[in-house]
Amino acid sequence: MKLHNTVLAITLSLLYTTASLAAENPAISVNLKTQSGEIKTVTILRGDENGNLNTDKLLKRGEAVQLIVNIMGISKAAESHEGDVTFRDIPKSHFAFKPAYAVRKYGDLLQGRGNNMFEPDENIKYEEYIKLLVYLLGYYPIAEEHGGYPEGYMFAAKQIGLTDDSEHSEFISRKEAALLAEKTLSVPMMKRVAFAPDRPAKYEIQDGKDGRKLERFFDRFYSE
Repeated sequence: MKLHNTVLAITLSLLYTTASLAAENPAISVNLKTQSGEIKTVTILRGDENGNLNTDKLLKRGEAVQLIVNIMGISKAAESHEGDVTFRDIPKSHFAFKPAYAVRKYGDLLQGRGNNMFEPDENIKYEEYIKLLVYLLGYYPIAEEHGGYPEGYMFAAKQIGLTDDSEHSEFISRKEAALLAEKTLSVPMMKRVAFAPDRPAKYEIQDGKDGRKLERFFDRFYSE
């Protein structure tokens, strides 16, 4: 994805909180206001044990899972997991073990690559990452109606303003992933509103218009 360097630098600088500038605990965070007026901090991306954010490096599949846990605000739930292995190639010693289990509890969000393998240390493709975000936001019915993965999810992402027509690489950098995650926080959720077994499923975008409830991704996970 081609991004203007100046805009990118300004955007990232807005994401840093004062606390996150400490070398021993680097992080990219954003402060958002709930509908009740409370300010909450969402930590999107954390640095490594050496104090490096590595924003220009490509995002690994396991790192993508951790990033999803971060923006969902379920880090504590992930840390409390002591159960079985989720994927055969994510042992309990792997950093993605607990995050993978926590995320997999939210339906079919996490997809392996066959034989119950996830390949957590491989680079995640741009389109795979977009699928994660679109699914999290609830727009998978639109994506599936338009061809499924990858075309349908790319279509849905563009429709909701998550992406545009800019070119992108096969893989995604940690910097680009953080920016897309930050945009995701403000996108209205799409929810199923009709559950009658004898009727087609009905979905509604929670955008606060025409009498509909306003519920952004941030509201869904941080206003409880």
